[in-house]
Amino acid sequence: MPTPNLDFYLSKSFPGVEYVVATAVFGVIVIKLLGLLSPVEPEPFLDAKNNSKRQKVTLITKESLSHDVIRFRFQLPTPNTPFGLPSGKHIKVFGPNPLSKATVK
Repeated sequence: MPTPNLDFYLSKSFPGVEYVVATAVFGVIVIKLLGLLSPVEPEPFLDAKNNSKRQKVTLITKESLSHDVIRFRFQLPTPNTPFGLPSGKHIKVFGPNPLSKATVK
């Protein structure tokens, strides 16, 4: 039996195949758009659940702006991590004591 060529398959009509293909293409487009419109944001560094928990960060720069003002810049876990500090709130910064414990002023 001879093998049918491509024209044989193109001349055949399969009922409903257009709807299946159109639905599949539409579904892929919708899924891609939902993924692009709602990207997953990383967790904020400071969150309301653990606001009293101490977290370690690395000091990147220490810049003296005036005789009584110093700007500290700290590195967060990733460059895309939002800090998460609400407006009007504050943080406490703890550091190691360079003086010995015997010297108390």
